[in-house]
Amino acid sequence: MRDEELGRLLLRPLDTEPAEPSRIDVSAAMRDGRRGRWWRNWMAAAGVTAVIATATTGGVLAFGGSDPAPLPPLPPDPNVPSACTFEVLPMGEETSAEVRAADPSGTYVVGQGDPFYEGKNNLMMWRDGDLIAHVRQTGKPVLMSDVNGSGVAVGSTDGWPTVPYVYRDEKISRLRGTGQAIAVNDAGMIAGTEETSRRYVPQRWASPDAEPEIMKMPAGITNGRVWDMAEDGTILVSVSGSMTTSEEPYLWYADGRVERIPPPPGTTDQSFGMTAFHHGWIYGYSSGSASSGVSGPYTFVHRYDPVSQTWETVDAGVLPAQVPGAGGPLTGEVSVIVGREIVTLPTERRTDDDGFLVESISGDARIMTGTVLSLSASDIPARPILWRCE
Repeated sequence: MRDEELGRLLLRPLDTEPAEPSRIDVSAAMRDGRRGRWWRNWMAAAGVTAVIATATTGGVLAFGGSDPAPLPPLPPDPNVPSACTFEVLPMGEETSAEVRAADPSGTYVVGQGDPFYEGKNNLMMWRDGDLIAHVRQTGKPVLMSDVNGSGVAVGSTDGWPTVPYVYRDEKISRLRGTGQAIAVNDAGMIAGTEETSRRYVPQRWASPDAEPEIMKMPAGITNGRVWDMAEDGTILVSVSGSMTTSEEPYLWYADGRVERIPPPPGTTDQSFGMTAFHHGWIYGYSSGSASSGVSGPYTFVHRYDPVSQTWETVDAGVLPAQVPGAGGPLTGEVSVIVGREIVTLPTERRTDDDGFLVESISGDARIMTGTVLSLSASDIPARPILWRCE
């Protein structure tokens, strides 16, 4: 989710434009509240109300009649890593930095310097673990949310109103239109969300030089936002009838078709959250009741194959393993989902309250990236990190 989304994406349900300038101390809010952004993104994805009556780890659920036709083969999972190493990415002149995203191969990683202070969020880019770009920003900073295999990154201004931008040829330039740029694939297609004070709708650009195209909304649907995009141009969106009603996941295909993602069998509510594409699957979360009688919040991690319409539940627990790019900071074991397996990553902790965010996983699961930050002390720098696995 991913948005900021997963993240890398909270939208403002305003009925009218503000009548006067905000009295909020934005700089203070950025310093004190940026850490809370990750928790809000996690809750936006996982704080939903679907109760999965038949959820069991590793369970497979497929749609069909009493005598369904044979299902197409499921997307293959990457080989599960047997060992991983931990390293801090170089920060150049920055004393604090975070990872924002990586391309599907794990070659290019995009991030930002000094992530907790408004106006100091310089763009950073690494290739094969080496810092290759450090672009100083002036004015309202642009926070990148994705990068492709050519090192082209997209993002948006931080704060309202949002404006979409692209980084290419060693400079940051504005995209046509308004709102957020969330994802970019290797073909150069960009997906994002147009935002106004009255609505938000999915949009896409055929290329960085193109005009944005607005998604044709299904009947009765007025709002929607983008979470992620697959390499073939399929866009994961969530839509709702208004800015205050619950959202449902849809797929917006490259040919213009729009298709609703059905809920898992046994779901009594459709408010589950799908957040990211990985390895040909769409991953997401729901919350509900544990069959084992565990009290308190209980989260299920699901994945969905849109070709066969197959659901799998890959983890469940009070604190399940993290889907890369779609979870909150992990303070205990850093356990991530690789395919349908769970891998525990090595860490180097500076304080007991260090939190680790896993922002990306490569298609072959050999490169993962993220950020380690203190969840309580703003004077402890954030560090961009990379795991190499074999």
